[in-house]
Amino acid sequence: MKTPLTIETAEPFFYPGGPIGCLLIHGFTGTPKEMTWMGEYLHQKGHTVLGIRLAGHATQPDDMLRVRWWDWVASVEDGLNLLKGCTKFQFAMGLSMGGCLALYAAGHYSIDGTVAISAPYAVPTDPRLRFIKILKYFHPREYKGSKSDFHNKEAEKIHVDYPYFPTPAVIELSNLIKEMQAGLASVHIPVLMFQSKGDKVIDADSMQQIYDHLGTTDKQMNWVEDSGHVIVREPEREHVFKAADEFVHRVSGI
Repeated sequence: MKTPLTIETAEPFFYPGGPIGCLLIHGFTGTPKEMTWMGEYLHQKGHTVLGIRLAGHATQPDDMLRVRWWDWVASVEDGLNLLKGCTKFQFAMGLSMGGCLALYAAGHYSIDGTVAISAPYAVPTDPRLRFIKILKYFHPREYKGSKSDFHNKEAEKIHVDYPYFPTPAVIELSNLIKEMQAGLASVHIPVLMFQSKGDKVIDADSMQQIYDHLGTTDKQMNWVEDSGHVIVREPEREHVFKAADEFVHRVSGI
């Protein structure tokens, strides 16, 4: 039997529906599986949903060693182009790094709105980052360890991601975030954002920083409390899903 290239249960997904297209973008070292519950909810509401797999993800960690930040952008662009072929409205919705990509898309592509969940404004402070271009040769991977900020322990058991951060990929993540920052003032479409007060992964002021730098006046921040970083798999996820559904209806006018 042949071994599948993509990790089982972590495949991209497509749910055809109505004229509103929702592009769901997973996080750094994560997989499309993170976004399936949100995708199923939005599809049940009648929307067309595409959950993409970012380049280098959901296969094996070494695949990320060959990926540059613009390859992740290209994955998003491909997804948006597919949705443009079958929907009237397109919305980019992302978790963590996926949120950064959704915000990048908002400033560079013709889409109707963006939902950014747990998106970092900057790479978390770490003195090693100053030397990362050298460290990547001596310390090629950073294992995540056993600590987790998941509140939904059942979701944590079935969560699929890479066990470590490939050091060169962290450099690309940092570059992507810088590109996102540079483009925030060019965002003039509606933006909906979420962050958890229990998030131990990104800086506590990330959402506020993004909000302050956005060019659009149609922007909204939402805080949740009983969640970790992966809000879309946490107890408060339905609050986020419902708000996202209401957001796309308001912006699209249908």
